[in-house]
Amino acid sequence: MPQPVIGCDLSRAFLDLCDLPSGQTQRIPNTRDAIAEWAETLARHPRRLRSHQRL
Repeated sequence: MPQPVIGCDLSRAFLDLCDLPSGQTQRIPNTRDAIAEWAETLARHPRRLRSHQRL
């Protein structure tokens, strides 16, 4: 199984997120509460959390 990658495009108002390889996308408000809520969804899938690697 390929290692999951989350791409993020930031703007003042929103974060556009793309989960690869699934291709699921979502837009969340660029607020502390919305980001914390989204981060909690990652915590439910600990295999997906890995340290950032520079390319």
